[in-house]
Amino acid sequence: MPQSEIVVFDLDGTLIDADCAQEWLIFLREKTFPGAVEAELSCAAIMKNYDSGRMDMHEYMRHWVMPIKGMLVSDINDLAIEFAETSIRQRLFPEGVARVSHHRKAGDTVLLISASPSLIVHPIAAMLGIEHVIGLNVHIQHQQIQSMLIEPLSYRAGKLTCLQKWLSQHGLTGSSLTYAYSDSINDRSLLEFAHTPIVVNGDRHIAGLAEQNAWRQVHWQVPALD
Repeated sequence: MPQSEIVVFDLDGTLIDADCAQEWLIFLREKTFPGAVEAELSCAAIMKNYDSGRMDMHEYMRHWVMPIKGMLVSDINDLAIEFAETSIRQRLFPEGVARVSHHRKAGDTVLLISASPSLIVHPIAAMLGIEHVIGLNVHIQHQQIQSMLIEPLSYRAGKLTCLQKWLSQHGLTGSSLTYAYSDSINDRSLLEFAHTPIVVNGDRHIAGLAEQNAWRQVHWQVPALD
C-alpha cells in the first residue's frame, strides 16, 4: 500500500444519526426474530452506561448476538445488506458522506473503526465507499455465528490497539494518524493519537475535552423530512 494520509472515522453518531447495533435489533424485532425483543431491551439498558465510558461491551454483545447465534454467516450478510439500505441509508449525515468522499478523492487511506459488530458495519461502509473496516468480531464456527468476541475489541482504547495492529499488517508501522473523527469520549485515545482530531456532534464529555485542547468541533445533521 503506498504511503498516504491516514484518516479514521467512527460510525455511530459520527457518520450516522443512529447507533447501528441498536437499530439492528429493532430491524430484527420488526422481522419477528426470536429473542430480538429481549435482546433489544437488555442492550438498551446496558447502553445507558455508554456515554460515561463505563459500558461492559462483553455483556452487551452477549445479549446482542442471541437472536442470530447459530445462523449462517451468509444469511446474516444478506440481512445486513438489507438493513443498511432500509434502516441506515436515510440516517447518514450528508456532511459526513461528503467528508469521506473528500478524503477518498484526495487519495487518503480511509478507515472506519466502529465499536459496533463488523457483521453490520461492512455493508454500511460499502455504502460510504470505505474499503477498510474494523469492528467487533464474533467467533465463527462451521460458518455459523457464535457468541464469543475476538480480542482486541475495537472499543475505547482498544480502537487504537486495533488501528496499530492494522497499520502493522499493512506495512505502515510508524505511520501517523492524520485525521480522526468521533462523537464520543470513548474514542479519546484515538482522537489524542491523531494529528488533527475532529469532534462531530460531541457528547458533553468529549466536547469539554475538545474545548480544553482547542480541537475542531463540527455539527452534522440529517435533513428534516418533508
